[in-house]
Amino acid sequence: MPMQNATCYREDASETETGSVSDGRPAWCSIFLAELRRQSRKHAACNTRLAAELAGIDRSWLYKYSKSDLGRTFRMEWDLIVLEARRFHSFRHR
Repeated sequence: MPMQNATCYREDASETETGSVSDGRPAWCSIFLAELRRQSRKHAACNTRLAAELAGIDRSWLYKYSKSDLGRTFRMEWDLIVLEARRFHSFRHR
């Protein structure tokens, strides 16, 4: 069943497009962050469940990875995207 408001990613995307080779993170990190960023800009909101589904990862793993030493920069990027969404939301509702 297609996910509502989800961005479609090519199944044949190269590893550098998904982030697993270029920055050492798992490929799903880049997919997850790209989807959150898209949501923040389009809807001024972030749906973690939807972005995790699209990235093919369980939400509980997202939180575990973000709390690990390896996931520190991932968490900072995630937080920045959420802050951006809040900024867009408050700008829209002035």
